[in-house]
Amino acid sequence: SGSLIALARHPRGRDDERLGQAARRRCDWRDETQPNLTFRNLASAPPSILARLTAFPYRAGRPIGTSGYLGMARYLVTGGAGFIGSHLVETLLKLGHDVRILDNLSTGLRSNVPSDIDFHHADVRDPDAGRAALDGVDGCLHLAAVASVQASNADWTGTHQTNLGGAICVFDGARRAKPGGLPLVYASSAAVYGDAQSLPLSERAPTRPLSAYGADKLGCELHAAAAARTHGVG
Repeated sequence: SGSLIALARHPRGRDDERLGQAARRRCDWRDETQPNLTFRNLASAPPSILARLTAFPYRAGRPIGTSGYLGMARYLVTGGAGFIGSHLVETLLKLGHDVRILDNLSTGLRSNVPSDIDFHHADVRDPDAGRAALDGVDGCLHLAAVASVQASNADWTGTHQTNLGGAICVFDGARRAKPGGLPLVYASSAAVYGDAQSLPLSERAPTRPLSAYGADKLGCELHAAAAARTHGVG
């Protein structure tokens, strides 16, 4: 949908199509509960233990993937020093992916950034910084925002420049980073629905934002759809 440009996930247990010959030559699949139990590929493993298998490269210290997320990739997480972003980064690292963070630390914490990670202390509103952070990545997860209705009411222009302008900079950088567009996930907000008439919320509910923050997040959804339809992003 226009509200989310999603990264593709591969069904559990089918490594042949996505892991690739080079990756298969560089990894074993191991049962974390039985370290001595190793499989050369998932096709030779019993289906009952697939969920416990992790791919370990021969020359690296952490796994390159799991049976549900196959193959190692490099992702940019904007806002990766924030509360949600840092947990997303932690999960990606546990899955064996390389992660790069772009964050201006206006609300995020430097202590949330692992010491050995590729960290770009920069602003999403800066197109040059965005292009540099997107260079060489396989996908982008865009979380950077001033995530506050109160802040948007107090500083309408400033938060608009970050929330909508910054998102457009990231979308534009993603379309230029790779022919056909770079895979991208954009995190929206329930604020796009405003004063919802019924709960729990549905993604099909009418969008009636009441705040500048909600209006900007809805605008980001529309620009994300344009990035996908016009520029192939995602």
